[in-house]
Amino acid sequence: MEGLTQTLYKHGYELIACSGTKTHRFLPEKMIDGAIILDANFPSSEIINYANRGHKLVVLDRELTHENVSQVLLDNKGGATLAIDYLSTNFKGDFYVITGPDDSYDAKVRLETAKQELARSGDKKVHIIEGDFSEESGERAASIIAKNWKAPVSVFALNDNMAIGMYRYFAGTDLEIGKDVRIIGFDNTDISEYLVPRLATIEYSKYKWGAVAADKLVELLEGGKAENEIIYTTRISGPSVSNN
Repeated sequence: MEGLTQTLYKHGYELIACSGTKTHRFLPEKMIDGAIILDANFPSSEIINYANRGHKLVVLDRELTHENVSQVLLDNKGGATLAIDYLSTNFKGDFYVITGPDDSYDAKVRLETAKQELARSGDKKVHIIEGDFSEESGERAASIIAKNWKAPVSVFALNDNMAIGMYRYFAGTDLEIGKDVRIIGFDNTDISEYLVPRLATIEYSKYKWGAVAADKLVELLEGGKAENEIIYTTRISGPSVSNN
């Protein structure tokens, strides 16, 4: 949010943050100049309809091609590849992937990439557990893993919140994170570095994501061409994944 606000202010625009279907009326009623959309419940067909009317839009959670729409997306594929490569180093046991919401673009790309990377080796046993990006779903996933645990396992939680839920559950068991259960998350949330052991995760600049989205919207509003951007990811190592 900070990157969005500061960049728009620099260009003389103000930010209105809103959610819900009623806010969709802001565009046709000319209450706003343009929109940056991060909302899985906002139909792509409706976005294209507004774009056809000349509204300038930036999307952060889907792939759309239109002269009035720019997309600024996370490099979910690169991030998921980094996560699987890290978990795979010096490890021969079972893998678990904890999924995200069915309607989340980011979750879908991370899951498909993880499955592709794990399938490349051909000798990894992979278990998929449904999650929804909440800590509670992480706890539920951890209970399934604990129930079936026989030897060290590696877990890719598709966001940090679910990893946090797993930490909470395993704290009440004899299983040790980093040794018995190796975990990596995604998003590098503020609390990740304070978990014990420190959570390995995938990081990206939230400030840059917002700032680039704001720049792209301003370019469209000022008559520029719609261009897409990728926000790249990096890996944050941590003892939640032991590669000894």
